[in-house]
Amino acid sequence: MHLAFAAEAAGLSAAYGDFGAGFYNSLESSAEKFLDYAKLHPDFFSLHEAEFDHLIATAAPLGYGISDNLGDMIEDVRAELGYYDNLDEDQ
Repeated sequence: MHLAFAAEAAGLSAAYGDFGAGFYNSLESSAEKFLDYAKLHPDFFSLHEAEFDHLIATAAPLGYGISDNLGDMIEDVRAELGYYDNLDEDQ
């Protein structure tokens, strides 16, 4: 639900313009709530990871640093879930 709200908010803003800082704070807050749940359930996270990446892409032109903030959020979750633990083994 939170991811759906964030995606809808980003899409509306991309289509209709700036809605103000409060609107974007709500978008980020919803995205963060999704990630808080998802990091506790890695299978759920992996099912919806591409949707979150799409959210970041949709938010890229919005301003307010939203896409950067969302990108930082998902990278923190990926690190917490161990996505980057085996990077040295691949080399």
